[in-house]
Amino acid sequence: MKIAVGSLGTNLDAWVGGKFGYCPQFIIVDSDTMDYVVVPMPPAESEQEASLKAIRTVARNGAAVLIVQKAMPACCQVMTSLGIEVVDGVDGLTVRQAVERYLRQQLAAPESRKGAPPKIAVAALGPDLGAWVGNRFDGACYFVVVDPATMSHEALEVEPVQAGQHLRLDTIRKLVEHGVNVVATTAITPPCCQALWSLAIDVVIVKGGATVAQVVEQFKRGELGEPQAMWPGEESR
Repeated sequence: MKIAVGSLGTNLDAWVGGKFGYCPQFIIVDSDTMDYVVVPMPPAESEQEASLKAIRTVARNGAAVLIVQKAMPACCQVMTSLGIEVVDGVDGLTVRQAVERYLRQQLAAPESRKGAPPKIAVAALGPDLGAWVGNRFDGACYFVVVDPATMSHEALEVEPVQAGQHLRLDTIRKLVEHGVNVVATTAITPPCCQALWSLAIDVVIVKGGATVAQVVEQFKRGELGEPQAMWPGEESR
């Protein structure tokens, strides 16, 4: 069975998002193998044109199910008449999570279509979205905590780590208190990484040369790397 998911990015770890007809692309997932293809959506001049293009795209790719963040009732009616099941209202889930929940029959109730609102903390050189990513986790003076859905943010200023200290308990405590569930940094020691993981906070290593806002956009598109840890003295990746 093929499942079409309206997505903000181009892989299974991208977030479900965008109004039907205006999401940047659909990811068409084979439910048996989890293989997928990405079908980009060209810009449209009107809402009606956008909706028609999206309907044709989903139907032509043989999808039996559409998962999307938001769809107008008229679009849902057309899709249903074509024999395509529509699951809308999905928010706060990645493409992978949404498909897996659907296959386990866990998207039937509207409340089951909402994931935990993500909050990402980016180790940065300054206190706002325009600040450059920089410093290792154990050397950062600022963590910019961002809600990716709204891009609202707040800055946490933390004390520099003492020489020879690799476990930043004060920083970790502040991140937990602010509801962070993802940390992005250029490098982190394994003890800090393990401490964050034990508290259900994911850690991703990012390259320098980007702003906090750019890192958050990469996160929304599922383009940040896999969690990993680095000892002091190793090169940032």
